[in-house]
Amino acid sequence: MLVSAFPAYLVAVIFVIPLLLTAAHLRTPRTVGDDQRSPCKQISCLPRILNSAVLFALAYNVVFLFQELWLVLPKAYLGMRATLFHNNHDWQINHPLQDLLQGTGALAIIILGLISVAVLARLRDSTGPFRLFAIWMVYQSLAQSLPQLADLVMNPDGDVGTALTYLGVNQNAGAVIGYLSFAAVALIGVQLSRMVLELAPSDDFVRTPKARVVFVFQIGILAGLLGFALIIPFRLPPFELEPLIGPFLLAFFPMLWILAAATRHKATQPKGNQVNKQIARTPVVTLVGLLAVCQYWLRDGLHFF
Repeated sequence: MLVSAFPAYLVAVIFVIPLLLTAAHLRTPRTVGDDQRSPCKQISCLPRILNSAVLFALAYNVVFLFQELWLVLPKAYLGMRATLFHNNHDWQINHPLQDLLQGTGALAIIILGLISVAVLARLRDSTGPFRLFAIWMVYQSLAQSLPQLADLVMNPDGDVGTALTYLGVNQNAGAVIGYLSFAAVALIGVQLSRMVLELAPSDDFVRTPKARVVFVFQIGILAGLLGFALIIPFRLPPFELEPLIGPFLLAFFPMLWILAAATRHKATQPKGNQVNKQIARTPVVTLVGLLAVCQYWLRDGLHFF
C-alpha cells in the first residue's frame, strides 16, 4: 500500500498541492491600498532573470560535480580505478563495498547543503549576488540529494537505491523514507521563500500576493527554465533528452513551494540585491570557465589511479 500510493503522493506534493495553494491565496480579497501596478513597469526584470539563471545553472553544476566527485573518491581510495566524467563516473575494479559506495555522492551533497545553509545565514544582510548563489546552493544541494532517498520506490537501480538495498532496507521502509524526503524538500521550498522575496528591490514587489508571485515567477521559475537550458551544454555529449527529464522535474520541485509560500509572506521586508540592477560578470565568467573544465578536461575522463 505504501509503495503503490507513492506515485499519487508524488504528483500531489510536487504539483497539485503547491499550485492549488497558490491559486487559493491569489483569490483572497484585495485590501484598500493594494497597489496593482506591475513592478516590472517600474524596474527592468531582465537583469534579475538573467543573473538568477546563471547562478541557478552554476549552483546546479557545482552540486552535480561535487556529487560525482564524492562517488569517485571513496572508490579511488579502495583501489577501484575510478574515473570522473563531465556527466557521470565509472570504475574498472569491483569491490565488495561498491554498492554501498553508490550512496556517498548523495551524502556528500546533503552535507554541502547544510554547509550552504550556514553560509546563507551569515549572508542574511548581504546585497551582493553571492547571496542569491547561496540560496541556489541550498536549493540545489537538497533538491538533488533528498529525493534520491526515494530510490527504492522510484529507481531501485539508482545510486542511493543500490546503497539502501545493500543496507537491507525493504520496499516499505524505502517508501516511508521516500515520503519523508519529499515532504522535507517541500518544507525547504517554504523556508527559502521569504529569503527569495527579501531580494526584491522595493516594497512594491512584495506588497500583494500577486506582486510576490510575479517576483518569484521572474527570479525563480523563468530564471530556472533559462538556467536549465544553460545546464544542457555541460551534459553533452551525448544529447539524450530522457535522462534530463527526471533531474529537471526534481530541480523544479521546491520552486513551486517557494511560489506557494510567497503568497503568505505579507510582512517581508525587502533588502534589495545587486542582481536586480545589472548583469553580474563574475558568475557568467565562472559558469563559462566551469563549462570549459567539463568539456576539455572531464569529457574524456579524469582518472583517479
